Amino acid sequence: MKKAEYVKGVRKVKTTRDEVKLVQRFKGGIGAVSEGFVSLNPGKVKVIKTKRISRPLSFITKGDPDPEVQKVIDFLHTEEAKKHFK
Repeated sequence: MKKAEYVKGVRKVKTTRDEVKLVQRFKGGIGAVSEGFVSLNPGKVKVIKTKRISRPLSFITKGDPDPEVQKVIDFLHTEEAKKHFK
């Protein structure tokens, strides 16, 4: 977006917890967090069911991954691992 404003009046948050707290404060507030996170914070906000939304998941490391972490990364690229993710 080349630093263009996302939408007028947007509120920025640093954490998912902050997003839930902010949505809770404003009538008509809307956020996009995982349903799993909302279930850990019952009664704070209402979940609106939508069609499935997906996004890429990334793993990050500080520097090169150690051999044990590399094994996990390598496994996640296999067909076997892909059976567990939709």
